[in-house]
Amino acid sequence: IRGSAAPRVHRSTAEKLLPEIMQRVEHVNTSDDCIMKVTELVVYGSYLRGEERLGDLDLAYSLDWKVSPTDPRHRHISHEHFLRSGRVSKGIEDLFWPREQVRLFLKNRKRTVSLHEMHDFIDMPKGENFSYKVLLGDADSIAQRLKQAEEQRGSASSKQS
Repeated sequence: IRGSAAPRVHRSTAEKLLPEIMQRVEHVNTSDDCIMKVTELVVYGSYLRGEERLGDLDLAYSLDWKVSPTDPRHRHISHEHFLRSGRVSKGIEDLFWPREQVRLFLKNRKRTVSLHEMHDFIDMPKGENFSYKVLLGDADSIAQRLKQAEEQRGSASSKQS
């Protein structure tokens, strides 16, 4: 069952989007405009199954700070970054802005791009024909986390039986 009434997109559209997204990742990771970096990026879903018409381009990503939260400069850098963004703080919103900024930039208002945080990708149930491709990050680490999550799901389902 599809979750959207939006028309499916042609494979050629997704094939053009992927290099654009990789350029955006490069910008995020090298630019002072962002204080977080993309450390992992995975494509999965109908794009990898070779379907000609896709619901969307499914991507999972992980982010990390460019300056560690333990660094004494981190709080100042984060605050200055929020002020430069021109956003108005409504409490703790400025703490979440760096992550949201990167997500919005990567998505680039494209309905056809479906972004998921890596932990959601790791933990989601997977079908028999599940496949993924690591575009950025440690492929062995991602494979290990997927295996551990699958083992935990199997262990939990056997306990319920």
